[in-house]
Amino acid sequence: MGERSGNLWRRRLGDIDRAARALAPGRAFLAYSSGRIERDVADMPCEGPRPLDGLAVSVKDLMDVAGWPTTSGGRPMERPEPVAARDAAFVSLFRAAGALLVGKTHLNEHAYGLTGENPWWGDCTMPGDAGRLTGGSSSGAAATVLAGAADVGLGTDTGGSLRVPASLCGLASIRAPGWFRCHDGVRPLARTFDTLGWIGRDACEMERVAEGLLGTHGVRFAAPRVVVLEGALLEACDADVRATWSGLKGALGAAGVAFDAMDVPWLAGAAALFAPVQAREAWEVHRGRLELDPGSLGEAVRQRLEWGRSLGMGEERSLRRGVTAFRRRMAKWLGSGCVLAMPACAVTRLDVGADHGAVRGRILSLTTPASVARLPVVTQPCPWAAAGRPLGIQWVGSAGSEWMLVRWAASLARAWARLGMGQIGYNRTAGFAHAGASLPARVGSWDG
Repeated sequence: MGERSGNLWRRRLGDIDRAARALAPGRAFLAYSSGRIERDVADMPCEGPRPLDGLAVSVKDLMDVAGWPTTSGGRPMERPEPVAARDAAFVSLFRAAGALLVGKTHLNEHAYGLTGENPWWGDCTMPGDAGRLTGGSSSGAAATVLAGAADVGLGTDTGGSLRVPASLCGLASIRAPGWFRCHDGVRPLARTFDTLGWIGRDACEMERVAEGLLGTHGVRFAAPRVVVLEGALLEACDADVRATWSGLKGALGAAGVAFDAMDVPWLAGAAALFAPVQAREAWEVHRGRLELDPGSLGEAVRQRLEWGRSLGMGEERSLRRGVTAFRRRMAKWLGSGCVLAMPACAVTRLDVGADHGAVRGRILSLTTPASVARLPVVTQPCPWAAAGRPLGIQWVGSAGSEWMLVRWAASLARAWARLGMGQIGYNRTAGFAHAGASLPARVGSWDG
């Protein structure tokens, strides 16, 4: 290990370990070992600096990490789970760029949920507030970032599993189907919708991580046409969500951003397509477990798999035709230069022990348009949200627009910070060493 990297990590390991141990009551980590982290630091190569040196990364326990078991949040086996021989392809990108993997994180059972609840491992609660859930299914990813045990939490997003916890925890996230197409070493849920990405502190740090991982993107983007959602879909949201959402127009105007406010009622059709197709594909993945050992599944997941099994071939074909038609309509409507702004969650908190069955449908009404259309989304927090009531903005772009979305969100975060509308980031910045992107002079355009 190089002297620079060694000094960097020696300063950080104590802070990471204290944060990880403080998270134990909230079950953010399913696997964590300070000794293993120290060994990994000692084994880091002695080559020159790498772009993600100093970045601490937690990994959703749906992804393989060499030397660790992968539980998928399912019922613990009587015998220990076998350890993975190699990293998942997505995980290996971060390790190769210099990031340190700090542990495997909590998730809803088999990633099939949006709350952060798990009947086998316990529920993942908000750091500092044991009465609130983080949201899920990438629940531990959000908790570890929020508490400072990681800078980035790797996760998956099928129907909102990165966006929902990011919104509830006041963090940023990206689902990037165009960037990360190889899912080797990641357990599937519903292959039509499964997407990889991560949760981070804010949009500016997300930009820095993306540059460190993928290289600086040298294309100059024009400011997108922004459409702010209004109308019927917002009726699914709690009153405090609607109140916070109403501030977006003023925040965009203050930053000099032109936008259209629009009711797009046909977006509501996505949830009716998503839920049964997801259930069918999840049943195909887990049918052996359902048929041979149904007791190994929690009640909520078992019921959804049973629903997937009950769908006939004719119904499935009809649903898939609907998915194709929705994707085409969404692609035509967005074009190549439009960004749709939607709330990332219908609520600002999920209470431990409450019945969230009805909330699930309301959340999916907001997250599934991007899921069904398989589009990239960057989520960033509304900095003007009331204390304890965070809300994320989903910036939904056309296929292949990941870089534009990352630049756009980071530019807005900087503009809002300059205007005194909120700070960049909800936690202190840790030891991430990458130089990052230069600040744009204006929100209207920026160098990629």
